[in-house]
Amino acid sequence: VMRFPYAQIPAHGVKTYVYTVSRALEERGHRVDVNGKGDYDIVHVHDIWPVFRKRGVVYTVHGTPWSHRDLFFSPVNLGYRVYLRYLYKLYPHLIVPSEYARGELESMGIRATVLHNPVDQETFRRERSLAERFEEEYGLRDFVLCVGTLSWSKGVKEFVEVSRHFDVPFVWIGPHVRVFTRKWRETRRLAREITWLGPLPHERVAWAMNAARVFLFLSHGETNPIVLGEAASVGLPSVVFDLPVYQDKDFVIKVKDVEGAKEEVRRLLGDKSYWNMWSNKALEASKTYSMERHVENLEKYYASILG
Repeated sequence: VMRFPYAQIPAHGVKTYVYTVSRALEERGHRVDVNGKGDYDIVHVHDIWPVFRKRGVVYTVHGTPWSHRDLFFSPVNLGYRVYLRYLYKLYPHLIVPSEYARGELESMGIRATVLHNPVDQETFRRERSLAERFEEEYGLRDFVLCVGTLSWSKGVKEFVEVSRHFDVPFVWIGPHVRVFTRKWRETRRLAREITWLGPLPHERVAWAMNAARVFLFLSHGETNPIVLGEAASVGLPSVVFDLPVYQDKDFVIKVKDVEGAKEEVRRLLGDKSYWNMWSNKALEASKTYSMERHVENLEKYYASILG
């Protein structure tokens, strides 16, 4: 069973992982339930609530104390970081999506196995007709895009700052979660300066990535965002802040600040050969996001736990 009790959230990176990997496991002959109740061989947990079971529990760390350091108001954030450390130490079997995340956990004396996040590449593929569908439905093409929760920690402030220097549309896809979120009122105010479409179905996000020219993802902290793999799978160049988690990703353009982001967006919009170079790098890197390889590794991991 895959445990993710926030299935009502309309768009979420963890939700994407849970449902796409569950489907891939089912296609290989496994019975997989999401949030089911019963006696399962494996309980694979993807939320922040503890599971007290002696055998067959796997926990995937989708957020570390560092990656979530800018998520909440300060008093809540401090308690949350303490709780995460407690939570991780409960589980003997931890999976993390990047070497950087493993290093952070090891610094706390916690061991984990790295399994990189996969991408549903049947949905996220480069195809002109998908861009045409998005343009027909939303009237948008050749824009700058971000996909993620509309929040301070995902870089909405910096995204809007960059948008003020360009005439092309800046489009944000993703929900806004109010509870405990830092500066949620200001976040909603900033969203009025851009084209905020709210959450969209998985397939339409793929349409949007095909129609966009630049993926501008200025998040303040990540463990290995699936959206970068999705953008790579359609050949969409990505601009990100130079975070430690991206040190092994040579297919994304890393910048130090908003000024650097502005320069890279300007160059990608105006220089076709530069855009093509980064698009080709992205497509080449997308091979590392294979769903089949991820599921094979997951099966081996499950088998090692069950003995």
